[in-house]
Amino acid sequence: MAEYLVIGRQPENRLAVTPTRVRVARFGRGASLEDSATQAENRLEGSGIFKWYRDVARKRDPLAQRKGRPHPFGAAPLELTGQQAAELRKKFPDAALIRNARVHLIRSARVLGTVTGAVATADLWHLDRIGVLPLRLRTGLGATVAVVDTGVQTGHPEFAALPQPIESFGFHPDTGAAIAAGPDTAGHGTHIAGLICGRTCGVAPGAKLINIKVFGSVAPTLRALLAALTFVAAHPEIDIVNLSLGITDRERALGAVIGDLLFHGILPVCAVGNAGAGRAESPGDFDGAMTVGFTNKLGMVETNSGSKTVMANGVGFDVPDLVAPGAQVVSARAGGGFEQRSGSSMAAAIVSGLAALQVEQNPSIGADALASSLLANVVPVAGLSVRSGHGFAVV
Repeated sequence: MAEYLVIGRQPENRLAVTPTRVRVARFGRGASLEDSATQAENRLEGSGIFKWYRDVARKRDPLAQRKGRPHPFGAAPLELTGQQAAELRKKFPDAALIRNARVHLIRSARVLGTVTGAVATADLWHLDRIGVLPLRLRTGLGATVAVVDTGVQTGHPEFAALPQPIESFGFHPDTGAAIAAGPDTAGHGTHIAGLICGRTCGVAPGAKLINIKVFGSVAPTLRALLAALTFVAAHPEIDIVNLSLGITDRERALGAVIGDLLFHGILPVCAVGNAGAGRAESPGDFDGAMTVGFTNKLGMVETNSGSKTVMANGVGFDVPDLVAPGAQVVSARAGGGFEQRSGSSMAAAIVSGLAALQVEQNPSIGADALASSLLANVVPVAGLSVRSGHGFAVV
């Protein structure tokens, strides 16, 4: 037996998005996870699998064991054998039935010997390259960015005296239940946060950051990730969500999650991954996600930056959408000081910061318009377009 998530009515690509930002929370502003579960259960109504699911709950169908109420985005947890899962897929071909796999972090490479207590001007090459320095014209004030990662060391001096304090939330890696955020023991999320809104290394030091910790001593399940993204969708003040994570297989349910976030006016910025040409992480391989690869100090796409031509419904599109600095980038280090890290995670954080600057300039901008604006502000990159997308992101 294994835990599966059954999801009704899941489109392959993005939902329709309004041209201007509409601050709508489908689950209600500040909705609790219990409220979200109720709405998720309602979302199953009208799908072919809904009555069957109710029958399972009433123990009239021996096919599967229900493990609890539906969780986020209409996902109902069920215990099934492999044979039962195959039978259910045949019975309801329009529903997504996915195994509740573990989600992995797109890990950045720590550059050894680079820990320092202070940041030199040369260390801020990433800000210079994207046009933020030498003169900051905007800081991202009024924008809100959620980071779903390993947590953030909110007491780091890099986050001192921010216009708004960092808010932190945690989710149990197995069940997705709300828990205390806890410390960032891996350091990944702190480095990401520093690149988004750190007062020295950050692209948008005026932006508000929401720390959503899902990675701890074990990797979270897909169900836990969906719980975290339900929370994001329930808070309409969030403009951007930064995702440096993925699952091994391209599950169409994640494409629907991307569409839901866009529907709520939230732009998902995803790291493409660090596995090189021909590989891309999911959900960054779905239309609608702003997927980011990474370059080095010379402006060249790094060999291990992911890229791929994705086929969906007979139509192909390339990821990443664009690239940004990601090799040997300095930011906050969990435990104090600063360090260099390399990977598409760094580049995604920088693009999240650029998106926050766009929101400051146009607070009513919608998610689609925000994505278009980012893609319009690029400079060409030498080499194949599939490796760099539309180009190198700048202010």
